[in-house]
Amino acid sequence: MSPLSRLGLSLVLVSGLLCPSLLLAAPSKPAAPKSGPPAAVSAAAAEEEEGKIPGVAIPRANGTWLGLRVENNVFVLSFYTAKKKPAAADAARASARWNPPQKTGSAFAILTPSGTGSLTGNKPVTPPRIFKVYLTLLAEDGTVLESFAVDYRDQA
Repeated sequence: MSPLSRLGLSLVLVSGLLCPSLLLAAPSKPAAPKSGPPAAVSAAAAEEEEGKIPGVAIPRANGTWLGLRVENNVFVLSFYTAKKKPAAADAARASARWNPPQKTGSAFAILTPSGTGSLTGNKPVTPPRIFKVYLTLLAEDGTVLESFAVDYRDQA
């Protein structure tokens, strides 16, 4: 065995010149057996999948979620479980305050229950919709349940 082969080198004739080259020998691996069609997803596994929250997803302290979006030019606040599945509203109403970029001062809206199980605003939200929204969730007697500051931007 030559000293070059001990180092994994060999000489190769390229265009009339002897050039050292590195011999790389990777151990061959047997081909992995091809698996059949993917296993069917069981109903239990489908239930474990997290849902998607439309609009801006807002995490809550109790592990559940809120979804804030603009629909028909008004704010809609939806409630979701910890697995991001739709849930019933646990607040009687909410207030929203934001500073629209096209005018001076703040805009306010009261979000009240709608037939869809979410809270819907009473004031139009005009574009461009890039601002911070201050949300306050209120109980039936008017006590504050939670408050949030949300960076709102229309989803593309």
